[in-house]
Amino acid sequence: MTGQYADGDTSCRIPDCLLSRKPSVPSSASYEADAQGLHPCPTGAADTGAADTLKRSANGVRVIPCVWRAEPSIHDAHTNLTSLQEALAHHSLAHFHEQNVALGRRACMQRVSHWMWGSRVRVGLLPMAQFMQGHTYFVQHLHEQTRIPPVHVHVTYTLSGDYGKRFRLRSAGLWQAETSEYYEQGNFLHVVGLEDAVLALLRAQSFPDGVWRCAPGEVPSRFFDNVPADQLGFAPNASGLCYHPSHFVPTSVGVGSASIDYEKLPDPAAPHVRLQHLTRLVVRNALALASATKRRLVLPTLWCMCDRYWWHLDDCRMPGAKSLTMPFACPTDLAFNIDNWEGLLKSRVQFVEAAFLDNPRTHADIRAPAAARTLRVARDSLSANGDRQLPDAKGSLAADGSPTGVSRPLVVPSGSAVEEVVETLVRAPDAGGARVLRVSAASLLRLSPCGFREEKERRAFEAAVLPHAFGGQHSYCGKERNPNLGLVISEARRMGMPDEQALTLFRNCTGNPANAFNKPKVDLGPEAMRFLGDCGGAAGADGRRRSPATRMLDAVLAPAVQPPPARVLR
Repeated sequence: MTGQYADGDTSCRIPDCLLSRKPSVPSSASYEADAQGLHPCPTGAADTGAADTLKRSANGVRVIPCVWRAEPSIHDAHTNLTSLQEALAHHSLAHFHEQNVALGRRACMQRVSHWMWGSRVRVGLLPMAQFMQGHTYFVQHLHEQTRIPPVHVHVTYTLSGDYGKRFRLRSAGLWQAETSEYYEQGNFLHVVGLEDAVLALLRAQSFPDGVWRCAPGEVPSRFFDNVPADQLGFAPNASGLCYHPSHFVPTSVGVGSASIDYEKLPDPAAPHVRLQHLTRLVVRNALALASATKRRLVLPTLWCMCDRYWWHLDDCRMPGAKSLTMPFACPTDLAFNIDNWEGLLKSRVQFVEAAFLDNPRTHADIRAPAAARTLRVARDSLSANGDRQLPDAKGSLAADGSPTGVSRPLVVPSGSAVEEVVETLVRAPDAGGARVLRVSAASLLRLSPCGFREEKERRAFEAAVLPHAFGGQHSYCGKERNPNLGLVISEARRMGMPDEQALTLFRNCTGNPANAFNKPKVDLGPEAMRFLGDCGGAAGADGRRRSPATRMLDAVLAPAVQPPPARVLR
């Protein structure tokens, strides 16, 4: 890291960097030397190893820090600034560096201190590991990988404006502005088990070789930590899974060649878009059920297989975020335009963040295990595909879907409308009056695809909720399908076409139908999220009738098996 200022000040972190420049501000470099040596620090270096600063290195040897420093000594009467005698300082630093390299020592990273305005002002760089920004903390979760607790978190790289920032902070337990009523009032509908639905979706897809392979030293995704190996058939022979969707675009076709039709190649974002489709169906049904039961919805932990970024993604990651493991627990604003959700609070649905029940401020009567009951929508034994792939949530739940040590779940038939669930809860007051009603993503997907039994109720819900919940759609543009942008821009300029028009017409992305560069176009907006109007049963291949919910599951999961992956939701 270097900084050049108006008065010529330059600074650098380590000797290797300083050696390539002329230091003109106070500069320092250090090595750890063997404290037992006769002359532990090279000539020209300060011995800062007082007895109370001696320490032991990893191999147990007592070491002492040797520091080289250079201070400004030349005064400019005209500007009243000071600077280093650059030639002498540079020669001294080079000698110090050569001596230590010869001794096999490695330079210690120095805390940077920039001297500006002729050494009147010092500016230091805060360590990113402890002063984190919005992407490294909320998206990459680097503090969990490094196990270094952050001191401060910025809410940069956050989408959805101020509301999105507040929602991120609240989801992380870092927002203290809410009143006690927020954590005490109401009953709740808690969505669990979205991870099982994600696994079912992955099992329904085929992936090219290399997509799930970890590079040497790469940290595998923690999403699969507790998943049995027999459920990972989509990633054969993998020990630790690392997701790299760039392999959807085969390098053997000659990436960058103008003769390749990149529009027709599979898109690295396709599995993520399928996941967003599934997630939106779960959230839509959860919003409908929460609205009908007059409960506050506890959102599920959301999962993403692609970052959200305004320009081109690299391996479905924001440039510079190669360490992002996938699938990853993503902030709500990466999957939804969360600033629109403020409108939900003014309509008919109340909701809270996924971490609400883990927040110590939440009332003990709500967090207590005995406060929860489980609602389960029964499986359809005639399922052709989807229902058999979606298990009920596990973890803290028993095999029947109920929380361990708590009463058995309340079961409703497959294909039930939300009014029928409400009627069942009325007949079971112990469940209907529970502070927390837990329901799995699989059960939500087994509800009627018409949502409501009464058309009037369905229309009212769609008008009040869907524009806020699903308004605004995203586009995903990978560099893998756009290697020839330079040629595109050059040709457009030769033809007199504006750059923006060329980028709009000739890029290859996936998502929002409103954008011409999305190929394929995928509609996940309010219109696409409407409930079906016809919920009559349909006959399967064996002539037996399948429930509407089962047909919806089959429609979501079955096409994912067919290549190319980017065409699933076209």
